[in-house]
Amino acid sequence: MIRTAFAAASFLVLAFAGAAEARAPAAEDKDVARLVSFGGQCVSCELSGRRLVGARFTGANFTKAVMVASDLRGASFLGSNFAAADLSRADLRGASMMGTNFAQSNFVAANLEGIEATGANFTNVDMSRAKLNGAELRGVIFIKANLDGGDFSESELIGSDLTAVSAQNASFREADLSGATLIKGRFSKASFRDADLKGANLISADFSNADFRDADLSHAMLTNANFSGARNLTQGQLDDACSSGGAVLPRGLTVGPCRGERRISINIDTRRIAEEAKAAAAAAIRVPPPPRFVPPAPPAPPVPPAPRFSVQPR
Repeated sequence: MIRTAFAAASFLVLAFAGAAEARAPAAEDKDVARLVSFGGQCVSCELSGRRLVGARFTGANFTKAVMVASDLRGASFLGSNFAAADLSRADLRGASMMGTNFAQSNFVAANLEGIEATGANFTNVDMSRAKLNGAELRGVIFIKANLDGGDFSESELIGSDLTAVSAQNASFREADLSGATLIKGRFSKASFRDADLKGANLISADFSNADFRDADLSHAMLTNANFSGARNLTQGQLDDACSSGGAVLPRGLTVGPCRGERRISINIDTRRIAEEAKAAAAAAIRVPPPPRFVPPAPPAPPVPPAPRFSVQPR
């Protein structure tokens, strides 16, 4: 079989069953699940179309790795660096990505349903048409990411940073975006049906023609936000929101000014979330010490045999 070499210079390498060369994979080498855990470095390595179900990437450097259409269901990327990696069309359902760096990576049309990515860095990634429904994305950084046509329905995005993202035609249906930052984001024609936007910062964001049926906008900041053509947006939803001016709303709707208690009332500690994610990643990397040797107790002395004859006194 073709083998891929991994340089493990200052990294921990766990449970290597073999190594593989960064070349085009042979037909018989599609299943790499035998590599239970990856560590070390594999910069720009080619792992497209591989079966890596349940694989562990622990403290590894896979910068610019190519994993197009690979099967990574249930994989673990704890504390690793996958910056500028190509994971387009990959199957990542149920993967764990806590504290991992995916900045500038390609997730176009990837399936990330139900991932756990608390504290991960997705800055400037391309997640257009990606599926992230039911994902755990607390405190995740999505700054300048392309989320067009993505599915974030029922995802938890509490305290996440979506500054300057493009999420046009994306679905945030029943998503929890409380305390999230959506400053200067482009969300035209997106769906926020039944979404929780309590305390979210929507300053200068574009929500033109977006759907807000039954969304919770209490304590959200709408300064300079564009809601022109927004569908199913009611006055009742705006009564507990606020704006310092410049908000563009559908005809007949108004929003009050931000004063003291009406400002963002939800305090999401994103730094603490990221630190907890890194601590969990470090705990996963740490190898437990071997069990303390306890010498066995010495065997008990044998019981002397009972006498066969008894002597009677005269």
